[in-house]
Amino acid sequence: MDVSTERITELYRQLDDTIGHLGWYQWLILIILSLSKIDYGFNGSLPVFVAAKPPYRCKTCFDNPDNNFYNYSESQIESAFFVGETNQCGDKIIDQCLVANGVGVDRNNNHSMPIEECCLQNSNNYNPEVCEFDKIADYVSKFSDCETYVFDNSRYKSTIITEFNLFCSKSALASQSVSLYYTGFAVGYLIAGLFTTKFGKKLTNIMSLM
Repeated sequence: MDVSTERITELYRQLDDTIGHLGWYQWLILIILSLSKIDYGFNGSLPVFVAAKPPYRCKTCFDNPDNNFYNYSESQIESAFFVGETNQCGDKIIDQCLVANGVGVDRNNNHSMPIEECCLQNSNNYNPEVCEFDKIADYVSKFSDCETYVFDNSRYKSTIITEFNLFCSKSALASQSVSLYYTGFAVGYLIAGLFTTKFGKKLTNIMSLM
């Protein structure tokens, strides 16, 4: 059975009279509530920047500004003291978590012999025969995990990953922190739903904005 246009119009008018029409006050409430959700959007995207992982690799004694080889390029250091594979474009992709024994730096900024004397500018035992850059590679044949890292801070000056050294074996902790962050969101929405049921939407919205 077809419903006439007049009948539909009449039903619409009855509905409008019952719940009220969408006037300026309703639009104002809608805009205010929508503005409050912008903050939620920023919070939701926050881990993308806070937990960003910049390009990094193990720190070597050649990355200290007081060593004799500070002017050597990044590519020279990576080629001499890091293992890696060459991709189809001919670029070397290094293992960021392994560094040659002897050139790595621990948490106390200490180095290993005999490379240690090469890295210290004021060392009395500096020997050019040992400490020339090309010859140092002859002393390193094994690679091991590192304790400290250097990273590119051109895009991100500081993140939780760089602050707490969440690289390599600790990289899973960064993912877990993001998971906990969003878990907090989920729990918050659950609690907000219970508050809405018991205290109403108005009080819950006001509390969520505080």
